[in-house]
Amino acid sequence: MSFKDPDKQRAAVRECQRKRRLTEKAARGGKTKTCSALVPYRMETARDVIALLRDQANEVLADASVSTIEGARVIATLCSVILRGFEQQDLVERIEALEARMAEGRQAA
Repeated sequence: MSFKDPDKQRAAVRECQRKRRLTEKAARGGKTKTCSALVPYRMETARDVIALLRDQANEVLADASVSTIEGARVIATLCSVILRGFEQQDLVERIEALEARMAEGRQAA
């Protein structure tokens, strides 16, 4: 598929992807996928967000209908967010430790 006109090339790619999605949807019985882990989830700290993302990553890994490339892309995105969550949690813990030390210093003085 070599088009000189970039607009025609983009249109052909979009059409190909649309047809592939329709074929995949038909193979699943015409139903869209739902994730069983998406239930009301209380998130108050970075640790809660990390736990939710970890559950979602496990759902993707366990889902046999997800293609390898699609699963890899989703896992890479989730891992990126999880790493940022670890950094956030680490910063929260360090700030809390510093605040505790400052409070001890004020009480001792």
